[in-house]
Amino acid sequence: MKNLLLFFLATFLVATSCTPTCEQAYPDGMDLDDTNSNSVSLDGLDVVSCYTSKKSSKGLDNLMSADNGVKYLFSTLNNKNLFDANPQKYMPQIGGFCVVAAAHGKVEATDKEHFGVYNGKLYFTTNKKAYDMWMKDQEGITTQGESMWPCLVAKKGRKI
Repeated sequence: MKNLLLFFLATFLVATSCTPTCEQAYPDGMDLDDTNSNSVSLDGLDVVSCYTSKKSSKGLDNLMSADNGVKYLFSTLNNKNLFDANPQKYMPQIGGFCVVAAAHGKVEATDKEHFGVYNGKLYFTTNKKAYDMWMKDQEGITTQGESMWPCLVAKKGRKI
């Protein structure tokens, strides 16, 4: 009985210590985005196309908008106009980084092919394996990723 109790206690301690936590408010004046050296978000992926066609489309250099110093490219003028009318609606969450990695306290770039819209917000994953993991527990992983994001921004972000 004593060994069984110790086993359950050890299992509980390991399980709870594996889930990172963050109790920090989003840091004022800081941000963290998946941008290239020219401050273009997501290597020029048209974020609006992720909503409208459910496909990742490459944006064009001549169809660009900016928000908080980050440039967004669009594949059509209509997509640019949709973004300009409401940038927050189309903004990638977790800075465009992997929501699964964020849930584990890490920042990882994505392949730009595996993404989804959850509760009206755009999230990316590193690869198909991470995407499949996210699909099995969107609510839990997204909640954990969002709760970890302020600490990751504070640790790895840039001043805006």
